[in-house]
Amino acid sequence: MGRTRRSQLDDARLGLLAADRAAWLDALMAYLESNLGFIADFIAHRLAELRLERPDALYLA
Repeated sequence: MGRTRRSQLDDARLGLLAADRAAWLDALMAYLESNLGFIADFIAHRLAELRLERPDALYLA
């Protein structure tokens, strides 16, 4: 019986961690999207001879 209770607590803790990580990931994605928007605006206004294609993933180098 003690093992079952511990398992339930571990599951609850895992759920809390997942929810916390989801919020962190949402914040990161918003930050990366804003950086990509900044780069797109910069290229459009200052480097008009270049063309930016938005990547499928938000990985900036």
